[in-house]
Amino acid sequence: MGPVILVRFRRSFIWATDICRAAPALIISNPHITLRGTVLIISVTGAKRRRPGYEFHVEITKAECPELDKDSVAKVDQIYCVEDRLIPDQYFICGLELDTMRRIYAKLLRALNFDKLLK
Repeated sequence: MGPVILVRFRRSFIWATDICRAAPALIISNPHITLRGTVLIISVTGAKRRRPGYEFHVEITKAECPELDKDSVAKVDQIYCVEDRLIPDQYFICGLELDTMRRIYAKLLRALNFDKLLK
């Protein structure tokens, strides 16, 4: 299962003010085989922000993750590396089922241009 977590994304503005906003994200790396202390995540946002026809936004319905506030999209073209110590256990939202993760990883491989290498 793919864990959906709450992450505090930092946004910097021109006037050098940082703000933190909490938003859902999906862990896509395996912390048992990657560099200790870091995880790769992709952004998850509300489905109303989905670009019509844009293949790198994968829908996650509320039925697939009831703990999300609304239908959402995983933005597989927005990959971040974060320190796992910044993601305490209480920020766990839900776990995505294998079928949903397969849809996401298929688009992720395409976004990284790895889809042809694995055939």
